[in-house]
Amino acid sequence: MTATIDRAPTQINAPTLPSSFIVALRRIPFELLSFVRETPSLVFNFGYPALMYMVFVATGIIDLSTGIMAIPGATDFGFETYFLPGMIATGILVATTQELGIRVVEERESSALKRLKTTPTTAAAYVGGKLGQVSIMVLGQNIVLLAIANLGYDALLPQGAKAWAMYIGMLFLGTLCGSALGFALAVLLPSTRSANGTIVPVLLILQFFSGVFFPFNQLPEWMQTVAGFFPLRWLASGLRAAFYPEFMTAMEPGESFQTVTGLVVLAAWTSASIVVALRFFRWMPHDEK
Repeated sequence: MTATIDRAPTQINAPTLPSSFIVALRRIPFELLSFVRETPSLVFNFGYPALMYMVFVATGIIDLSTGIMAIPGATDFGFETYFLPGMIATGILVATTQELGIRVVEERESSALKRLKTTPTTAAAYVGGKLGQVSIMVLGQNIVLLAIANLGYDALLPQGAKAWAMYIGMLFLGTLCGSALGFALAVLLPSTRSANGTIVPVLLILQFFSGVFFPFNQLPEWMQTVAGFFPLRWLASGLRAAFYPEFMTAMEPGESFQTVTGLVVLAAWTSASIVVALRFFRWMPHDEK
C-alpha cells in the first residue's frame, strides 16, 4: 500500500516592482540620451539663449544712454549685464515649457506613451524622468550662458549671498513652473502641429512683452498689463533682482523688482498647471478613446 504524502502548495511570490521614484531616476538617463540624439533640439535649447545674448550685446540694439545711463551710479552698467537675466529667463521657459509641451504631445500622439503604459512606469515616474531631464538641461544651459557672459563679456554675476540665493531660487521655481506649464499645455493640445503652432509663437511674443529685450518700464502700459498675467514677466524681474545693482530699481515699475509678487504669481501658475496636468493627463493619443 502506497502512502500518500500531502505537500503544501508552493507559493510563488510576485516580484516586487520598483517604486515610481526609482523608475523616475532610471528614466532620466534615457530621457537625456533621447534628447541628445536629436541634434536640432539640443543645439536650439542650449544655443538660443547664448546666441541671442551675444547678438544683442554685440549690436547694442538698446540705447542705454537715454535711460539707464541717466541713473546716478549706472555709468559702468552695460549691455553685457543688462541682457543676461532676460536671456536666462527665456532659456528656462524654452527648455521647460516649450521642450516639454511639444515633446510630450509627440510621444503621446505617436503612441509611445501608450506602449510605455504597459511597463512599470507610472505617470509619476514619467513626469519625474522628464523633470529630471529638463532640470539638467536648464543647469547646463545656465552654466554655458554665465560662462560666455562673464568670461567673454565681463558681465556682472550676482553679488553676495542674498543675490545668489535669489538667482538659485528663481532658477528652481522657474524650472518647476515652466515644467508644470509645459505638461499642462501638452495635455490640452491635441497634436504636434497645434503644440508647435501655439507654444512657440506665444513664447516668442511674451519675450517682447516681458522686458526680455527692452526695458520693461519703457513698454506701453497695456503691454505691461498683459505681461503681468504670465510667468515670464515675473521670472525675468526676479532674475533682474539677482543680477542688477540696487540702483537699477529705477528702471522698474514702481521702482521695485516686486519679487514677492513675482513669487506668488509663479507659485500660482505652478499650482494651476499641476492641477490641469493631473486632471487631463492621458496615455492614449487624442483620436483613441
